[in-house]
Amino acid sequence: MEDVARRARVGVGTVYRRFPSKDVLVRRIAEEETSRLTDQARAALGQEDEPWSALSRFLRTSVASGAGAAAAAAGAAGGCGGGARPAGPRARAAAADPADRG
Repeated sequence: MEDVARRARVGVGTVYRRFPSKDVLVRRIAEEETSRLTDQARAALGQEDEPWSALSRFLRTSVASGAGAAAAAAGAAGGCGGGARPAGPRARAAAADPADRG
């Protein structure tokens, strides 16, 4: 929790007032990220007629908006072993529209 406080540039007491344990902090990060991704998926479904196009749009939007960054933050908080990283070039390529791959 000290690392979280230092990165957020607040006192550790401030972190503990909002999140009494690492588990509570990691759960909150996961809930917010899941909600954000769900909203993006619903938006993609509403904007596309074809399911594959909607999935492609969702993946591109998710990568562009930093999907995985919250997981990396949770890892920094000790919640997932610190191994999570934001999406790299391979993930972005996988999210590309299948029609663009020819």
